[in-house]
Amino acid sequence: IVASLILTVVLCSRVDVSQRIPLEKSPEVLAQKARELIQSFGYTSRPSDSAFGLGSDVDYQRYAEQREKPGEFRAQLAKGQPPFIYFWYRQSPRYLETFNARGRVAEDDPPPHISGMAGLQLDTLGRLIYFSAAPPQVEETPASSIVPDPRPLFAAAGLDPARFTSTQPKWTPLSTSDVRAAWTGFYPDAPDVPLRVETAWWRSRPVYFQMIGPWTRPERVQPFQEAAGQTIENWVILSLICTVFVVAALLAWRNFRSGRGDTRGASRLAVFMFCFSLLAWLFAAKHVPTRWEYSLVMWAISAALFVAALYWVLYVALEPYVRRRWPQSLISWSRLLAGGFRDPLVCGQVLIGIAVGVALDIEPALETLLRDRVGDLQAGSYLSKLRFVMDMRHLVGHFASFLQDAIQVPLFFFFLFFLLRVLLRRQWLAAVVWILIVEGLILLATTHPLIGTLMITPVFALMLFILIRFGLLPLIVFYLMGDLTNIPITTDWSAWYAGGMILNLVIILALTAYAFHIARAGRPLFKEGFLEN
Repeated sequence: IVASLILTVVLCSRVDVSQRIPLEKSPEVLAQKARELIQSFGYTSRPSDSAFGLGSDVDYQRYAEQREKPGEFRAQLAKGQPPFIYFWYRQSPRYLETFNARGRVAEDDPPPHISGMAGLQLDTLGRLIYFSAAPPQVEETPASSIVPDPRPLFAAAGLDPARFTSTQPKWTPLSTSDVRAAWTGFYPDAPDVPLRVETAWWRSRPVYFQMIGPWTRPERVQPFQEAAGQTIENWVILSLICTVFVVAALLAWRNFRSGRGDTRGASRLAVFMFCFSLLAWLFAAKHVPTRWEYSLVMWAISAALFVAALYWVLYVALEPYVRRRWPQSLISWSRLLAGGFRDPLVCGQVLIGIAVGVALDIEPALETLLRDRVGDLQAGSYLSKLRFVMDMRHLVGHFASFLQDAIQVPLFFFFLFFLLRVLLRRQWLAAVVWILIVEGLILLATTHPLIGTLMITPVFALMLFILIRFGLLPLIVFYLMGDLTNIPITTDWSAWYAGGMILNLVIILALTAYAFHIARAGRPLFKEGFLEN
């Protein structure tokens, strides 16, 4: 395990996103930079609330993949411009009460419709990409005759006005404006990529600034378009989910009445899912001291109770049949649910899951190397890694959410394989069908199915081997160890995102030491007379 951790850190640090994009400035530093820029633009009132996060320009990624070679794309990313991943910041004179019930502030939630709201986007080096502000709804001062000066906006974006040509403005801001202007030129760090700059002012204060590349889409004028057959697919999936719930509820009621279900273990599982679902919301949501917080709390408790009840029903519905037909797969899992944290068998199987899971953490590094060959840099996965370590709040929320997923996903895989075993009556045939189903679900979301197949098939085959040979518990621990590569990995311990990786390593090593100690069940580490002989 220790050797695998060292190898994973060394290899993954060479191909991780942190080594491709300039990330010297932490989110806190960029947030301070954003506040200073907003004040310099004339919005000096102290905000009541603020929020920030990270986003990715997927349209730019597609544009670069089609027009540039992978090596050129990577070289361009190292310059930080055009931005592949950007930082966004919002501030408001009122508390940011989100429209979504999860309470997570986004760039457009809540909408920027309150006078005094301001928001912007910066690249990872702190250069301005986008700015918008809402002017006062009622204003008594007359219109100013001063011609707005665009140089502060250009300076904040790292652009030289002398290299741009004035043109007719085309893009309009959300808020009102009395002066608009636009320029065309090229990115300073990408001389071959055309750039359009649109600006607008109200009473000599900027209310809009945007850097527009050839890939930028006017999102507000795009009509909603659903893929062909998507509606039918959605109804089919919804019908299947409802059918599964109804059947599971009937089976659970039958097992509960006959006393065959492990209701104690199911209750402990439900409590675990409830607590970690609530914990993930607690650290991920933006909490506000208003009445809206009461609605957020009610939604969070309702969602956590639903998840807990769902897994209680599913577990009571299927566990008796698994215990009767495949009992060895549940021995260590049942002991753990019964409170056997100091059971040698439980900790021995935990060690198996840790060892295999940590050893396979090298797989994402190999997959990244293959995807580099075709220029697929997977913006979404890189962005999710950085979001986890923005601050301690996001990191704790990530761990809570991942602990919840580490139970949900393996349980789904486990029950799916059990049902296939019962239906097909041949374990090898059930294994083949299981791999095809699970792999198909994963490959639907990938842009390069061949690479996904080459990398995912051995992983799923190993997961199935663990499940058949050792049971459910090592599979859950195996899945949990994948958390290591969901955090940026670096050998630079001074980097602002290194703390999350160090905490992750400490947790894995502590769990390993505890499991190793208990698994020996008091036996000596070496045989008597080992050193003498």
